[in-house]
Amino acid sequence: MSAGTIDIAEIGCGIEFMLVINGAHRGEVWVTQSYREPQPWSSSYLDWYEGWLVKSLQSLEIPQHTPKD
Repeated sequence: MSAGTIDIAEIGCGIEFMLVINGAHRGEVWVTQSYREPQPWSSSYLDWYEGWLVKSLQSLEIPQHTPKD
C-alpha cells in the first residue's frame, strides 16, 4: 500500500487496486502490478465497483428470467 491510498482488491499475480484518498487524484482508483508503476484505472470508486459487479455477475451465467405476459 502506498501513502495516501487504501488497498481495495488484490486479484492475483501481483495486481492490486487502490483507492486514492489524498491529493489531486483523490477518489480515483489506481491499479498496480509488482513490476509496474501505479496507473489510473477508474475516475471513481463507484465506477470501479459497478464495473467489477457487472463482470462478476456475468461470470455466474445466471439464466435470464423473462416475465410472463
